[in-house]
Amino acid sequence: MSKGESTMKSISRAVCLLLTTLALLGTPNCWAQGKESKQSRAVTQLIEKLSSKDEKTRVKAAIALSRMKWGAGKAVPSLMKAVSDPSKEVARLAAFALGEMRATEAIPLLIKSLNDKHSGVRESAAYSLGRMGEKSESAVPALIKTLGDKNDRVRYFTTGALGEIGPKAQSAVPALIKSLENQDESGLAKGIKTLGMIHSSPELTMPVLLNHLSAKDNRVRQAVFMAMGRMGSSALLATSDLIKILEDPKDSQRRRAAEVLGKIGPKASAAIPALLKLMGSEAKWEQISSIKALEQIGASAELTVPALLKNLSAKDQRVREEVLIALGNLGAKAAPATSDLIKILEDPKDSLHREVVEVLGKIGPKAGAAIPALVNLEKSKDRKLQMKVEAALIKVRVGKLTGVKTLTKNLSGDRDTRDFALKVLEGLGPKGAAAAPALCKLLRKSTDESVQERVVGILDKLGPETPGVGTALVKLLDDSDSGYYWFAYELLEKWGERALPALIEAAKRKSKFEIRSSVIDLLSECGSHCIPTMVELLNDPNRKIWKKALEELKSNQPESNAALMKVVAKHKDEKIRTEVFMLLMNVKEALPLLIKGLSDKNAQIRRLSALYLGERRIEKAIPKLIQALSDENEDVATSAALALGEFHQKSAAGVPALIKNLGRKTAWGRKSAVWTLGEIGPKAAAAVPQLIQVLSDKDTHVRSFTALTLGKIGANAPTVIPALVKALSDKEPSVRQGAVTALGDYQSKAKSVAPAVLKLLKDRSDMVREAASKAIARLDNSSKEVLDALIASLNDKDPRVVENAKVALKYLTRKK
Repeated sequence: MSKGESTMKSISRAVCLLLTTLALLGTPNCWAQGKESKQSRAVTQLIEKLSSKDEKTRVKAAIALSRMKWGAGKAVPSLMKAVSDPSKEVARLAAFALGEMRATEAIPLLIKSLNDKHSGVRESAAYSLGRMGEKSESAVPALIKTLGDKNDRVRYFTTGALGEIGPKAQSAVPALIKSLENQDESGLAKGIKTLGMIHSSPELTMPVLLNHLSAKDNRVRQAVFMAMGRMGSSALLATSDLIKILEDPKDSQRRRAAEVLGKIGPKASAAIPALLKLMGSEAKWEQISSIKALEQIGASAELTVPALLKNLSAKDQRVREEVLIALGNLGAKAAPATSDLIKILEDPKDSLHREVVEVLGKIGPKAGAAIPALVNLEKSKDRKLQMKVEAALIKVRVGKLTGVKTLTKNLSGDRDTRDFALKVLEGLGPKGAAAAPALCKLLRKSTDESVQERVVGILDKLGPETPGVGTALVKLLDDSDSGYYWFAYELLEKWGERALPALIEAAKRKSKFEIRSSVIDLLSECGSHCIPTMVELLNDPNRKIWKKALEELKSNQPESNAALMKVVAKHKDEKIRTEVFMLLMNVKEALPLLIKGLSDKNAQIRRLSALYLGERRIEKAIPKLIQALSDENEDVATSAALALGEFHQKSAAGVPALIKNLGRKTAWGRKSAVWTLGEIGPKAAAAVPQLIQVLSDKDTHVRSFTALTLGKIGANAPTVIPALVKALSDKEPSVRQGAVTALGDYQSKAKSVAPAVLKLLKDRSDMVREAASKAIARLDNSSKEVLDALIASLNDKDPRVVENAKVALKYLTRKK
């Protein structure tokens, strides 16, 4: 083979290897998937073997499936079926496997199996029900019955199952207590342990536990201590007996007794002297247990510190560590221990420098005497010790600014340095306020969720009242391109009104609308405090923002009315003035402002004022509304006319001005004047001549309204009726309808025009025919011609015409 061919083969092999590697890297789960597939195949095979005719094969399959536990879930149906297997060994193993798989769907079947003839099946059923814990609550009644089983092992596993179910097996306590009778030590210990795991019904359980507290068998006694510990404060009745155990130097369970007293808590304060004495024991675990118990009971520092200091020089390192933990938990109350702690720091061979430094930091300013020793340790080559010393010095020196500045620098350091700074700041509280900007900066830059959570926690502890925190968070809100601004938002939301200054500042900043909008939502929840800011935001150039502010003012309207009225009076933006004015239209206190609005420079406000005053029928506004009829703005004049119509006859003083408005350029202007004159009614008789002329208006609606109005006024019949008869021939149905309705309003005065009205009973327009059928009865003309026409109308296609014709015939024939 040539050298070139050899090289090419080497390259080819290398490329193949590279591609294979890349393929494997691209599918990192391929091995796991292969394994899963292999296991799945194995389960399928075992399920098949469960149906084998060979008993040994079925037994082996059940054993294998039980060992797979959660990985063989699809085998549950087959295992449930196998619980009824003719072979009791297979049935036992199947019931056992269901428990190992935590197959809760099998609970009803397992409950049923507690009655199986074979003790092995009953034993496995009880065991498996226990494996499912409190989910087996429904099995408690059946398990109570099984406590009386003849088989020891069945009773043993039944007892254990009730313990695993826990407090939800409370109903089993009486039966459990009874089952303790005539038990061997193993069964007795199991039953007592179960009572502790249920830890309910102390009035029943505690006498039993006390009865066995002095048992000779160590297993039973340990079960009693465990049960009492689980009972917690409910084990208070045992305090005196436990103290006796503490005072007996020969009792090997003094440690356990101390642990139980600690679990009882503050109510076991009578044990403090005995626990203090036990702290002087030579046995390591007795010392540790007494230290922890005194802490849990809440013994005073005056009693515990001297005793702890005696153990500070103990030979066992673990005991010394527990003493330091206890002193640290006492905080400033452990100040008397400062001199002893300093001695440890001054001993270069002592291995507990780090722990002692932490304790001094927790003692805080009262450990000031330790500052020289701490400063000396700053020179240590142990970096972690250095950081702990720095943290302690800051706390002992009451978080002086110089210390906080150092921490601020450390926030941008390496991981260990940053974590150290965060830990110190977590303990400093408000004293670390100067670090707020740096914390927010770290929040923006860090991608570590745990760091982010810690920073948010520190800022939360600082609170919005701490100078600089609010401003730092507001600046963070500006960083809307990243997702971290939500940390700031969530804190502000949590603080609510406490963060009012920061919320106000954030609402005014020129950040993204979405953020400002959310901030305004938070600000609005501060109630009346937010009103001045919302009013100020009405000046914002962003239309969405001032609209948002206006919405919030609207939601707080009862409280914001005074501010809103000032906006209407002084705001430069006419759109905003108009929007605010609309908000105030239904506010009783704003009535003077609304009457004044009829003279406003803004035509829209003048128009709205007129409409509102008319709608509310504010009579003292009538003179102003009459003046507004002459407004140069057509809409304002029209609105004023419509408003006056709401007062009916009370606005008669406006008739002269309304007559002038009959000559308005717009049809809407003329129509509004016509409608209002009709609402005024007979007192508008002076307008009849002009209205007759308007009957010839080019606008259809104006003509139809005019006809109706003439009928409502009901004056000058000799002049008006001919004009209305002429209008009956108008090409527009609405005009004809209005004219015939008006003639009906004149009643007997228009009796002679009945033939002209009768013609409209055959009009092509349904609405005209309907109006004519109503009007004819009112004309009081019962001539044969009229009656015949009405009878003919009974065949009209419009049911309303038919009904009106019937009514008219009934009325006219009765009159006749």
